[in-house]
Amino acid sequence: MSRDSIKMVAMLTMLINHIANVFLPAGQVWEAVGCAVPILVSAFVILYLYNGRRAARGRTFYKWFFYAFYPAHLLVLGLLRLAV
Repeated sequence: MSRDSIKMVAMLTMLINHIANVFLPAGQVWEAVGCAVPILVSAFVILYLYNGRRAARGRTFYKWFFYAFYPAHLLVLGLLRLAV
């Protein structure tokens, strides 16, 4: 990681910490941070392993899979909301 990216991560961490301390009661701050840790760790792993090149194989499958999956899962969630 470069110095600029480390500075940006540090600034964003401080900003999130400040917002959490201002808007959340004391007991909920660590709860909110704890919920975000798995997402942050997975994002850092994905970004660390990215080599800057697009995948050569399977691009069309994933493209059409997500084009179909996104509206389909929204439809399912909407139907579940209506049913409950």
